[in-house]
Order: sequence, then C-alpha cells, then structure tokens
Amino acid sequence: MFLDEIREGGHGDSIDFFYLPIDFKNRCNRGYAFINFLDTAQIVPFYEQYNTKAWKNFNSDKVCAITYARIQGKAAMIKRFENSALMEKEEAYKPLVFDKGQTADFPTTARAAGSSDEEGEGSGGGLD
Repeated sequence: MFLDEIREGGHGDSIDFFYLPIDFKNRCNRGYAFINFLDTAQIVPFYEQYNTKAWKNFNSDKVCAITYARIQGKAAMIKRFENSALMEKEEAYKPLVFDKGQTADFPTTARAAGSSDEEGEGSGGGLD
C-alpha cells in the first residue's frame, strides 16, 4: 500500500530500490522505509510532497519525516541485503529493485558485484 501511494504521487518511475522493514512477529511495518532515487534531483519534489505530511492511504495520525539514509545508492543497498536472512522470507517482505519503473529480480551476488553508480544508481533517501 505504501509503494502504491508513492506511485500514485507520481514517483514510481523515480526510484530503483524500495524496502519497507517488517516486524515479522506482529506482521506490520516498522514505520520507516528505504527508497533510492535514480537521480538526486528527484528527491526534492518527493520531499516537498511528503515531508511533514500525513499519508493519504493510511488511517494514522503519523506524519512523514524524510532523512538521508546511512547507506546510499542502489548498489550499496543491494549489497546490504543480498546475503541477509531476509532474502529467505516471503516475497512480500523482501526489498524491491526496479528497472524503468518495473519490478525486477533482486540481483544475485555476481550481478550485484557488477553494479556501479555509473549505471544510474542515484542518491538514496530513507523515510522515518
């Protein structure tokens, strides 16, 4: 639902990595996400649209607070999760990678090692 809201807001083609951490015991999200933008210029419109705003599709009083993530770039995010036990969980709980706005297969170790910032990986942004 969160990713759908981002797409409805016009940012679906602007991202190449998305991860919404889940509390597996309670089966709910942890209240933050990791989103990587293809280009740093795409962060500003996203920030202006969502920062300090309530989410339209969620019945909550919480508001979005956008911060930069400690890990930056698609390649670094893939490396962070590629060997994680998380990758053995249900598909719905795994990080997503995108190619031209379409969901793509999560790279294997060999493919992830070949990724670089020159292939369109932009600056990441974490949502808290």
